[in-house]
Amino acid sequence: MNFRFLTVLFVLFLSTMVLAQPNVSLNASPLETNVNLDGQFEITFDAECSDDNGLEFCFLDFGDFSSYEFVGDECSTGDTLCSETIEHTYEPDGTYTATLVAGNVNSDENEASVNLTLLPPLDYQINTEILANGEEDELEIELGETVTFDILCEELSHNDIDSCLVDFGDGGSHEFIGFECDEGETCELEYDYTYTELGEYSASLTQVSSTSNAYYLKFSLVTESVTINVVEPAPEEPEESTDIVLTLETQTIIMKSNDSEGVSLKVENTSNHQISMDLSAKGSSVYVDGEPSVTDLTLNGGERTTISLNVETTDAPLSTYNVEVKAEFDNTETTADLTVQVADEGTLLVNAVQGTDVCRTSNDSISVEVKNNSNKQKFVELSGLNEAFLPTFSEKEFWLDPNETRTIEMFVHTNSTTDLDDYTVTIRAETENEIVFENVSFEVVQCAGFGGENFKVTLDSSCTATGDNDELTLDFKVENLTDEEIELNVNTISDLITSVPLTITVPADEEEIFEIDVEIRTSDDKGKHDIDLYVWDSQDTITKTTCVNVGSFTDISFDLLENNLIIEQGKNEVYTLHFENTGNSNGNVKVTIDNDTDADTRLSSENTSSTSSKVKTYTVDDDDELDVFVSVSVPLDMDTGTYSIEVELTNTDIERTFLRFSVVEPGTLALEKIDITLLPITATLNQGEQGEFEFVLANFSTEDLFDAELSFEGLPQGVETTTRTVDLRGKRTVSLMQSFSVSEDAEPGLHTVKAKLSAGDKEVEKSFVLEIKEKAGFAPITGLFSVVGELGPALIIFLLAIILIALFLRGRGMDGPSYRAQREERNENKTESNYLEERLMEIKPETSDEQTE
Repeated sequence: MNFRFLTVLFVLFLSTMVLAQPNVSLNASPLETNVNLDGQFEITFDAECSDDNGLEFCFLDFGDFSSYEFVGDECSTGDTLCSETIEHTYEPDGTYTATLVAGNVNSDENEASVNLTLLPPLDYQINTEILANGEEDELEIELGETVTFDILCEELSHNDIDSCLVDFGDGGSHEFIGFECDEGETCELEYDYTYTELGEYSASLTQVSSTSNAYYLKFSLVTESVTINVVEPAPEEPEESTDIVLTLETQTIIMKSNDSEGVSLKVENTSNHQISMDLSAKGSSVYVDGEPSVTDLTLNGGERTTISLNVETTDAPLSTYNVEVKAEFDNTETTADLTVQVADEGTLLVNAVQGTDVCRTSNDSISVEVKNNSNKQKFVELSGLNEAFLPTFSEKEFWLDPNETRTIEMFVHTNSTTDLDDYTVTIRAETENEIVFENVSFEVVQCAGFGGENFKVTLDSSCTATGDNDELTLDFKVENLTDEEIELNVNTISDLITSVPLTITVPADEEEIFEIDVEIRTSDDKGKHDIDLYVWDSQDTITKTTCVNVGSFTDISFDLLENNLIIEQGKNEVYTLHFENTGNSNGNVKVTIDNDTDADTRLSSENTSSTSSKVKTYTVDDDDELDVFVSVSVPLDMDTGTYSIEVELTNTDIERTFLRFSVVEPGTLALEKIDITLLPITATLNQGEQGEFEFVLANFSTEDLFDAELSFEGLPQGVETTTRTVDLRGKRTVSLMQSFSVSEDAEPGLHTVKAKLSAGDKEVEKSFVLEIKEKAGFAPITGLFSVVGELGPALIIFLLAIILIALFLRGRGMDGPSYRAQREERNENKTESNYLEERLMEIKPETSDEQTE
């Protein structure tokens, strides 16, 4: 065969292979940027895919587990050109690689990529200070007295101050930039202000400094505050009674303006005679008021009960208020105070375990629960305000994520001279825009294990509620503090029938749990009964006391009857919360809706006096059931997709559940069909690996479909998965994680796979792209074409020209002495045609047998 003819055929074949790939172009702006004011990165992509033979697909992988596909959207399959400008928002800073991939109808592919560097925000140094009459933390003044505020706003990083604003906490404020100070680096002055209403106010100073350039806008905000307590001379108070004790479940609550909240109030008669009382509540301002759920109450001696204190805010400015609860009886009274903080959003909640026993000469701890009840991250600082005990914390400073609750241990330091008595420590929790105080009560006792004792006894001192004619078991723990086995004596004293093992044995350095059996008779008096536990050996005797409250108790259980519903845009659904009280007294349960979706939620108003649509307290009668309804209304413009709403239920414990629903377009349910949603759009696996991908199955009809089958068709060779069978309830969705395994010899590339869902006479099919990547290694021919495909048509033509010239010159010199010498030097026995075949094999790409023929 003529050598030149073979050369031309080879060049045409090579150019066809190279030029068959689609052309791709991807540009991004900016390639490097800082985060904007919203904490995000906005990047603009200019993307273009083209191929004269027609495009099969063209999609952009942003590099952050999200992508954008052109074909089927702006472009149709078979178009020769797809060009689009796309804006994409990145959230975390870091380095990303965005890749544009195109394929033509001949199954040829090409890709282009850009690298992005997204930087965190810049930091600015700001010094902000506010003082009142020379006091740093707190100042108490009489009504009408003028307060002099010392203001300092200083920009330490030499940027201009944009704003310096004082909020006096009672609705009044003053901005200094543009008035007393010019814009610059420092603003320092005094300002007089007079409060016109009684109350406790937090005056705060906020400074904002900012700068900007073409790619980013940064700002820092610093807030400092000082507390002002406006009081008037207190009138002569009646004698305070110790017969009636009022105890609130918390000393501080956070509310929004025009909101209502219920707080549990425990009323206890500590005398041995019956007392009738009037209960009332009064707010420190016209903006905040409170009312007990019961105003006339009679308690027998030793009896206690729990009612609800309902608190309401009316057009309340952002500030701190007080609600006083009062019990009046027999010409005397007793009170309890509740601090109400009105904020833009319920932010910081602090609760501590009350009544803990602290062993003298130890560093025992008290559990403190801190909750961020907002949708923003908060930095919290804790401190304990009691010099006698020098309180410290397991974590003094920490970040709380949105809606995160963290338990911190507060250590109380005692010594041998600390009196055995009841004490209170105040916890101060501070964020950048609020301060919360919580009082913690505890008792210092003499415990085993300190001062040379051989053993330690632990018994829960709280009161256990039970009915009459009942039996219960109370646990106590004994810890052996020696390195030898010890035998101990045990006894109990109570007006109830109790029994314990008379002798117990505890191994060396071990601890054991033992039981106190308690029998309640119908003849036993209602109310509290103390049980004294004695544990002793020849050297030590330890006494512990617990309590059993015979009489009324509440036991409320909860069920969510319906969930995972499908709601059309513009429609609503009703969820049912079912409560059952198996106790022998009425009980309350507070339902709180935390909804960050665009849907509207409302709670049913039966069995509650609350006017709030998202927080209500319901009464469940003893041995009765109650259904609470939550309506979820979806607006017409709400995006389709799957959502969840958190519901918090507070009784003696706090439980949480989620209302889950899927939003679909109007008329979807009337179609009575099923559907599949694929997550993600493109599933990527490597050769020799296994991975899982999510499939969401939806039943839009009201009919329950059982044994619905999910199967897959068109899987490439070497890829395996299983067929799944599920039950689809009417108007419900089911989320499945489907596993795929890929063999090491599976064919790499993009493959279209069809997911098929069949249920009775209903069937739906959805296609998705399965990408199989090669293992890391060297593929010379594929790599060559990838590089050539990225260089552009001009370089390809240039390379072809060089190849043609080289082959032509070699052909012209075939019969010359130089060529013959080279040929003889290579292999004297090879013919001229054999050598040509060998050269073609050296330079041509690997092809299949069909292509070679």
